Amino acid sequence: MGGGAGFRVNRYVTLAADVTGIVAGVNGRPVGWSAGLQLGIPHTPHTFSLMATNVTSGTLQGTSTGVEGEVFWGFEFTVPFSGFARWGKILNPDGDTGTSDQVVSAPSPLADSVGTTVRWVNKDPVAHNTTGNRGEWDSPLIGPGETFEVTFTREGDFAYLCTPHPFMEATIRVVQP
Repeated sequence: MGGGAGFRVNRYVTLAADVTGIVAGVNGRPVGWSAGLQLGIPHTPHTFSLMATNVTSGTLQGTSTGVEGEVFWGFEFTVPFSGFARWGKILNPDGDTGTSDQVVSAPSPLADSVGTTVRWVNKDPVAHNTTGNRGEWDSPLIGPGETFEVTFTREGDFAYLCTPHPFMEATIRVVQP
């Protein structure tokens, strides 16, 4: 028998613990336990955890008993495989990756006049940025709900991408009015 609990300190920090073999140790061995500090990385789907346990397998279910007088330390970094549309160009670089409801879809190239200010609005739950391929601009990370603007003062084609997600790319065509 086993159980666990987590206490959410705030949006990004959780304290967690679990025990197994509570009713009776197996062959006189102590109960298995683990404790951890789980950290959500802001504006990303990733987490980082620091853990301590007295169990020698990767999971409490793998052994159900602890090792007397021992504490093992470890860490874990998660990279979720949800949102496969974002991985589309990596997994199928020559194919159509479809669209995602979290990515602004626009014709490429997007046409604007000289003097136009373009505003990027991040409607995604993770941070993005926008960087001109020739260094014309380089935004900081744009968190969920945040914006970034660039005013185009000359005509030309301006290719850009999101540096944390280089498969997110587009072009803005700027013309004389």
